Amino acid sequence: MTRHTEHLPFYQEKLDMVGIHGFTNAHKIYGIHAYEDGTIEAIEWCPGIKNMYLFGEF
Repeated sequence: MTRHTEHLPFYQEKLDMVGIHGFTNAHKIYGIHAYEDGTIEAIEWCPGIKNMYLFGEF
């Protein structure tokens, strides 16, 4: 756990912003979701990235 201690302030800040309910339900928003109408949505939180690529057969 010691090596992860430096990340705790970051997660505490997010928890303070959205509350425990919002924090534990992030999987409902982020990730890849397929819907009944055939659409696929991909949402990811990637602060500071310059490029992102999505590969696959769609």
